[in-house]
Amino acid sequence: MFKKAWETQSTERYSDFLYKMRSTRKKQRYVSDEIWASWQQAWSDLKYQRKWEITSHNRLSEMGGEGTGPSRHTGSSISAIEIIEKSNLNRQPTPMEVFTFTHTKNHDGVTFIDRRAKLVRDNYTTGKERVIASHAQTGEHPTIDQLQPYLEAAGGKKKRKMYRIGSQSDIFYSRMHGFNE
Repeated sequence: MFKKAWETQSTERYSDFLYKMRSTRKKQRYVSDEIWASWQQAWSDLKYQRKWEITSHNRLSEMGGEGTGPSRHTGSSISAIEIIEKSNLNRQPTPMEVFTFTHTKNHDGVTFIDRRAKLVRDNYTTGKERVIASHAQTGEHPTIDQLQPYLEAAGGKKKRKMYRIGSQSDIFYSRMHGFNE
């Protein structure tokens, strides 16, 4: 566990270290001239520059639609599991509660960060109301599955993740389908 944490932290710091030198074009005194020259050559390579442009474009993409600005969330750098622990609900929050917490300004539950986030909430509300109405017609009062309307609203699981609930997607998805991927 500690080795994994060390490797993760080291990788992040090394990336920051390289980014600072690459952006300022200033060699740190503890970097040898030979290494510095190889980095300069790599950074000047057309393949590298093309990859840099693509990743920069991807980071700035407007997932919420044209004019919404780059994708963002308000959950800070904590995981969805940590959000659950801090929620003080004395139960596991629903996917929509995690989503709402991480996608509203100041976690107010009302002011969504972009159009796509608001659309997911609206679709979720509509889907949940449809389920409630269908049960009302039959006179049943069963417990309503909170996951299915969220999955439909968020567009299902893509690339092993559900839209905007991060690490919690595996928990919710496996619970719904009764297995782990």
